[in-house]
Amino acid sequence: MHRDISTGNILIFRDSNGESFGRLMDYDHAKTTKEFTPLTPKAKDLSDDDFEEFKKTVQSLIKFDKLSTVVEDDVVREALKWVDFSWIAAPYVMKSVGVFLSTSGSQKSRISMSDLRWDNEPIKQWPNFLNRTHREGERTGTLPFMSGEVIARTSLVFHGAEPRFVHQAIHDLESFLWVLVRICMSRKGPGIGMGREKELDINKPGFYNPALSHALVSYFDGTEDVLKESKAKLLRSTERFENDIVKNFDPYFEPFKPLVRQWWNIIILGYMYRAHEFYNIHHHILRIIDDALPTLPDESKAEATRKELTRREKHRARLLGTFKSTAPAGNTSISTPPGSPRTSLIITPPLSYQVLHSEQDSPSARKQRPSKRQKM
Repeated sequence: MHRDISTGNILIFRDSNGESFGRLMDYDHAKTTKEFTPLTPKAKDLSDDDFEEFKKTVQSLIKFDKLSTVVEDDVVREALKWVDFSWIAAPYVMKSVGVFLSTSGSQKSRISMSDLRWDNEPIKQWPNFLNRTHREGERTGTLPFMSGEVIARTSLVFHGAEPRFVHQAIHDLESFLWVLVRICMSRKGPGIGMGREKELDINKPGFYNPALSHALVSYFDGTEDVLKESKAKLLRSTERFENDIVKNFDPYFEPFKPLVRQWWNIIILGYMYRAHEFYNIHHHILRIIDDALPTLPDESKAEATRKELTRREKHRARLLGTFKSTAPAGNTSISTPPGSPRTSLIITPPLSYQVLHSEQDSPSARKQRPSKRQKM
């Protein structure tokens, strides 16, 4: 588990064919384990009569939520594997169905396992990090991109008994979402000079955007206490996420709104019920990204993209020229000082990289560079 997902730790590479792919860097605070806990069903099998009675409860809740749809039996049985049927499973199904219908725009009359993305290969064991604790008084992460739960060091909306708080995979996946959200809120396109600084300058009345300024301070640039309070409130209100986050996207990123809404709702389901979404979070997020990619406009030939790629290629050529001119003749490596973690930097000319530009271009970000290891 990485535990420090941020814009500074994401790189975008291009291979010799010009294809782009991403990489994470800086695993200084990553956490590994060889211990696993079996994932076993939490609810016993119900009799046919009890199952039918429970299914009626689920349908009545869905109807109460003003949704004219029914769920297939497999959906109900799957929910019962994850949560206690007595008081959590029924609202869990209702909430999952509501999220699917509201974020997908679907008008389906029957909801299946596939619709809810519950049709993946079952996970039989879960990595156990309970014995991998941080040192007293320390916590890892880059504050603007940390999950609200990680900042608070407690679960904020879980409907059940909470064990000792542990940084889990879902927290890293929330951090990835905050990286995307920050880009969509603070930028107006690709490249240098595409930040929304004018909208954040109170001395420019024709451009100043108070709602955007307040949102960036509340969720990214404020103090730890401000972020802790703001993100806790966000977890408890879908309307707040829409008003504070989604509505403040620059128009350039309008096509990303459906993806971001789905991503956030999956995170909420994971936190609230500790069920399918929590234990299969990578599966859920990768599925919605794969579904979203064909719907996003192809910007590869847009003027702004072309200019930025040209700038990066020129910058890369200058860097390679500098490296080659300082390397000893006939050698393609550059020595590093004694004691360095790496003995040399190998230059591979066919491979280029570009650092993902985002909040690092903005004045507010330059003033505040949170350390990777936050003090509690």
